[in-house]
Amino acid sequence: MSRQLRMTKVRWAIVVAIWLILVSCPLLLTNSKRQAIPAVRVDDVSKADITAYVSGPATVDPRVSVDVSANIMGKVSEIFVKEGQRVAKGDLLLELEQTQYRAGRDEAGAAHRSALRSLELSETKWKTAEEVFGRKQGLFEKNLISREQYDLAKTQFEAERTEFDLARDNVIRARAALVQAKDSLDKTVYASPLDGVVTALNVEEGEFTVVGTLNTPGTVMLTVADLAAMQVVADIDETDVVNVKLEQPASVTVDAFPDKIYRGEVIEIASSAKESAYPTTDEKTSADFEVKVLLGGDTSALRPGMTTTADIITAEAKDVTAVPIQALVTRTRETVKAWEAARAGERHGRKKPEEKKKPQSDLFRADYVKGVFVLAEEKPLVKRARFVPVEVGIMGDRYVEIKKGVKGGENIIVGPYKTLRGLNDGDLVRLEKGKPTEEEESP
Repeated sequence: MSRQLRMTKVRWAIVVAIWLILVSCPLLLTNSKRQAIPAVRVDDVSKADITAYVSGPATVDPRVSVDVSANIMGKVSEIFVKEGQRVAKGDLLLELEQTQYRAGRDEAGAAHRSALRSLELSETKWKTAEEVFGRKQGLFEKNLISREQYDLAKTQFEAERTEFDLARDNVIRARAALVQAKDSLDKTVYASPLDGVVTALNVEEGEFTVVGTLNTPGTVMLTVADLAAMQVVADIDETDVVNVKLEQPASVTVDAFPDKIYRGEVIEIASSAKESAYPTTDEKTSADFEVKVLLGGDTSALRPGMTTTADIITAEAKDVTAVPIQALVTRTRETVKAWEAARAGERHGRKKPEEKKKPQSDLFRADYVKGVFVLAEEKPLVKRARFVPVEVGIMGDRYVEIKKGVKGGENIIVGPYKTLRGLNDGDLVRLEKGKPTEEEESP
């Protein structure tokens, strides 16, 4: 009896196991099929205000800044200002040793005075010789003196006239040397060229200054700048600078004051690329162009050399059709044409072609089409993705303007990025809930 009871329990256990297998198999198949359909996040095509801008690192500079460089060689004898001191135009800044240049001026002055006296003496001799020659000429015409006496008087007159011309040239040379000597002496004293602040003082008393040559820069002794008007000099990439125009508005964030935004406008755009501080010949790198932005408002807290970030507004659009940037994808033109042909042939039972992967070397030569994937009705939680080509306008930091392709209100796929990258027209997708993670959205 006990054996029969055990056999009955075994039979029931087998029956229950078979029933569980039969029940779980469809569920497993359903879950497996569900996991094969990628999960996506969607958003609506809507209206938005879009602002396009280009950004670049920048430094703060005074609008007007003058480097006071050495014009002559000499030793700094006295400095009358300190770094950060406010000065007015004409105020004395520093002075070089003047002993040598005073001596040169005095020597040139004495040479000039000597040349003047020599000119006076030569003029007297010339006038005297001219009078003598005049008398001799009259006597010669009356045959009262010989030809020899007449020629001697004429030669003496012409010689004195030549000596006078030479003395006059010596005066001109001496005057030029005196002017040069005075100029050199004047260049030992340096005054402020403008009203401003001494932003840099690069020399000390006793140092020697040198004059710049073709290959060697001269000594920049100090810098005076007008800090009332400040600007930033931004380095803008060559791909972005083509969109920058004069008088475009800009916002500037200074690293030292992260909570304050300065406003300004573009006042100057470089015509040639900025030379790299570390040039290389191995490979071609992107070039940067300098763009100057004049700041408005109170800039008294800014100091030359502060690092900033400049955001230049290149375009604005109000209440336009827009989609999130991450929803925009690109596909090759031949792939899009194949998808369109497949849609037309679906009713005849032809298979939809898969997107062909192009080799990396062909990426820059392929003709690409921009578009978004729109959800088509299929089931409540399972939809079909349809690729819709679009014409884009300006691009902001989050949204891109759509000029043609979608009108508004459509449900479009916005992520994850990995799913969008490999998605094809007509693929089934299922709606996903929850916010995307940073890893899912990053390319």
